[in-house]
Amino acid sequence: MKQAKSTNWPLLTYKSINSAPMPTREINPTKMPAFDQSINDTSQLELLSKTRQILKFRLAFASVCLLILLAVKLFSKNEFNFPFVATIILAVIFYSSVAMALIRKSILDSIRNAINKSQEWPLYYFSERNIVVLNAVLLELDTIALTILVHATRGIESDLYILYLLPILLSSYVFTRIGIYATSFFVSLSYIGLLCIENYQSLLVLRESFQTHTIISSVTSVYLSNLWQRILWRSLIFSSVAFIWGGFCSYMARFAQSMTNRLRSQLRSNQRLMDEMKQVETQLVHQEKMASLGRLVAGIAHELNNPINFVHGNLPYLKAYFEDMKKIIAAYDTFPSAEKVAVENLKTTLKYNFLVTDLDNILADMEDGIGRIHQIIKNLRSFGRLDEAELKEASISEGIESTLKILGQYYGNDRIPVELNLQDISPVLCYPGQLNQVWMNLLSNAAQALEQVNEPLVKIKSELSDDNILVSITDNGPGIKTENQNKIFEPFFTTKPVGKGTGLGLSICHSIIERHQGRIWFETGTKGGTTFKVSIPLRISEA
Repeated sequence: MKQAKSTNWPLLTYKSINSAPMPTREINPTKMPAFDQSINDTSQLELLSKTRQILKFRLAFASVCLLILLAVKLFSKNEFNFPFVATIILAVIFYSSVAMALIRKSILDSIRNAINKSQEWPLYYFSERNIVVLNAVLLELDTIALTILVHATRGIESDLYILYLLPILLSSYVFTRIGIYATSFFVSLSYIGLLCIENYQSLLVLRESFQTHTIISSVTSVYLSNLWQRILWRSLIFSSVAFIWGGFCSYMARFAQSMTNRLRSQLRSNQRLMDEMKQVETQLVHQEKMASLGRLVAGIAHELNNPINFVHGNLPYLKAYFEDMKKIIAAYDTFPSAEKVAVENLKTTLKYNFLVTDLDNILADMEDGIGRIHQIIKNLRSFGRLDEAELKEASISEGIESTLKILGQYYGNDRIPVELNLQDISPVLCYPGQLNQVWMNLLSNAAQALEQVNEPLVKIKSELSDDNILVSITDNGPGIKTENQNKIFEPFFTTKPVGKGTGLGLSICHSIIERHQGRIWFETGTKGGTTFKVSIPLRISEA
């Protein structure tokens, strides 16, 4: 194939959807995650999930309390204001339901927007800061509701003050240590403030009893002094318990978080192991495919080579014998006319002149056909490199040209034109058969991408850059879609219809080039055109 002159071919670039705009992008499939999401998105989703669980618990607990209140109403005396207490519980159910509805609506709307905008990960309306603020407001409302509930059930004599530990427990689910201790402080302040406000009048009475010296005032002062001593001790004990409980909840939250992090680390390790197993599986499939291709090439080359060698070896003798026979027949032309009448009649009957000319043409065609078959066998051997499984010096240009001849069903004068601009580069130390597999996959993909193009064109260029050889294969096809660019080198990913592609071609190319200590990447644009570039060193070290 003749080499065309090098022309400037416009290389179109693309913008990554997950990074800042850049001229080109090299794809490394080993570092591509299954879902591209940030750490903030993960923590935000986890916090939102915990908030939903807390709201469900709050609703369930309030509902159970309401049922217990109804049972107490039916089977005991009216020791407290039943409608007022029921109103408090219903208020808890109400604001918890409102918060649950807001979060659910936020999730549904964000998922709907993600589907409409074709996003891979929904962007929640509630930011992480807003979720924390929402939980803080809900815990404050819980504390206020509990304070009113304790007040409605005989205040200092109420046994429901133990429920103050619930907000501290819930805070440990969504807050850090500072948030948990802040909740403990707020709970302690609420309960102590309730006791002081409820008994503020008794403090005034105690002050007046100290100013009078009657028996009644003495009894009153003793009783009120004992009452305030009780309030003081209960406040101290409750505050201590609240902070101790907060510390315990904080410890358990940190322990649970550490176990979660350990589980996530194990999951990441398992994911890496699965990726490695998948890569090993791909390599095994590649090796089996190359072994099958080698056996096929060996069989074809062997079956063709033996009979063709027989024909090719005897063809020169056949031509020589035919020339001798022509000389013998030509000798009759020197005989007198009377003696060669019978020979002339026989030559006329058999159309001797036509036979000689046609037989010369047949021998020439046979020689040309045998030469072409020899070239095909040579190309098959050059592509398969059955005797070059180890590192050898081979010509990159020769490998590309032999691959183009193997792909004759795609490329040629009456098919897809190819512009070759291959520099005269000395042979490189490589695995020739594997590199030919790379050229085969890249050129096959380029040909299939040009099936619907009116004026298809493929340009192949090789050049020496420092101590590396850079090979570029450019087509003027429709290009690679943005959503597929990050997956193009993933094993088993294919854009072809079912049954027409295994999704292993480019993944195998990536593995082969990595084995050659090189790089493979592509450049594409929204207006079409794709260029695959392969850079390999002139010499590689055997692993």
